[in-house]
Amino acid sequence: MVIILSILFWVFVLKIIPAQFRELGGDSAQYIILAQNIVQGGGYRAVNYPQGGFFYHYPPVFPWLLSGPIYFWGENIYLMHFLVVLLGYLSLFFIYRIFREYTTGGKAFLGTAFLAANVLFILYSTKHILSDVPYLFMSSVTLFFAVRYFKTEKALNSTGFFTLIALLLSYFTRYIGTTLFLGLIFLFIINRGKGKKAVFISAGFIIPFALWQILGRILNPESFAAYSKQFYLIDPYRPYLGTIFSHPGYLMLRFIEGVNYFYKTAGAVLFPFFARGKFLLYEVVFSIVLFGYWLKLRQDKTCVFSYYFICYIFLIIIWPYREVDRFILPILPFIYFYFLIGLDKIIFFLFKNASRPIFYVTVAAMLILNILNLSSRDWTGKLPESARDFIAMHHWIKENTNKDAVLVSRKPTVSYFYTKHKSVVYLFTPDADKIWQDFLKNNVRYIIADNFSKAAYYYLLPVINKYKDRLKLLHKEGGVCLFEVLKQ
Repeated sequence: MVIILSILFWVFVLKIIPAQFRELGGDSAQYIILAQNIVQGGGYRAVNYPQGGFFYHYPPVFPWLLSGPIYFWGENIYLMHFLVVLLGYLSLFFIYRIFREYTTGGKAFLGTAFLAANVLFILYSTKHILSDVPYLFMSSVTLFFAVRYFKTEKALNSTGFFTLIALLLSYFTRYIGTTLFLGLIFLFIINRGKGKKAVFISAGFIIPFALWQILGRILNPESFAAYSKQFYLIDPYRPYLGTIFSHPGYLMLRFIEGVNYFYKTAGAVLFPFFARGKFLLYEVVFSIVLFGYWLKLRQDKTCVFSYYFICYIFLIIIWPYREVDRFILPILPFIYFYFLIGLDKIIFFLFKNASRPIFYVTVAAMLILNILNLSSRDWTGKLPESARDFIAMHHWIKENTNKDAVLVSRKPTVSYFYTKHKSVVYLFTPDADKIWQDFLKNNVRYIIADNFSKAAYYYLLPVINKYKDRLKLLHKEGGVCLFEVLKQ
């Protein structure tokens, strides 16, 4: 059965992996740029920005992984996607083994199968070159070893060493790995006789963590402080609104909005077939998840992912960005796990002796519907016209402009990826003069005005209108315009 499902998985994903870069996600482009610079011997630097300094903002493991296929096969987008898919597939093995420690083989298999057939898992495995799936892999390896480390008598042993190495790789894949660290520490502290293991993991994690912070502060202080600045802002896309310190009520508002957005997104992601048909009550689905979590925690306080799960949820709820569907991916297997635990208990309460067949028939039907949802979706990745115009503009820029000139773009990493022009994004402020001065400070030569982002209308167009005498329209692609900043 496993072999057949694996073959079906690979047949499906290999057909939908794109051979070209087909997204406007700046993160994917940035990871590729960092990996390319590593291969070229330029170090861990963001050469796409005018400053081109050490890039603390993204942890280095995923770019280093990408540098392998780039070194051997160059800018082969298909193979980069294949690497992400492979890590996603391998994570399924570790997740099943983790589940098997805490439930029956049937539920462990179903929880893993739900993840493999989940649209979010497939989407981020095949359509994006991002660190979310690699982090899922690293964190599942960490938890796999943590299960075994928890059962050992001594604090210092090979299993503990492997747990620590995997934990560090998780953190240096995505900084949200700090929640994995906290979850493991809570696990060892709450369970008696595990204090030495908490000390070992803490020391082994905190020392590299602290050294990395020091390195970031020394080599690129501005990039080092970026995350803390974003966290304290009321709205990172409207920084002029101030911070939560100046308006403390916004912290509570962020928490309430985060909870609301999280359970709705999680409900829709778990069973997208029903969500798309408006038949899903998100509150019911997530109530079952929470019920399952409560049952499992009450029954077994030694489960290695129980405390990580709650730490992770808390952080993404209070995080200012609302990219919750992407952020849910690393804990998606555990959401399915707790849903199955909760649903099993509810069906047993309602049907008693007939609960086993009813449970498995119900869950199998849900799984089949999720698989049908996958097959019914359009996986061609066709971009909207505005995005195609934006990309076409970059092809024109690459062939017709000064290669050393700095470019302004809403998607600066994408712009660099296509044109190799150093690029910056405009400031998010209603002060047109301040934005213009920032252009001059960065020696900006060209400005791309796109027609798909709200930020262009809010921040860039007022600058273009105010300083139109200092600008020259060079080219148009559909609704996308390229302006040249005229020399004084």
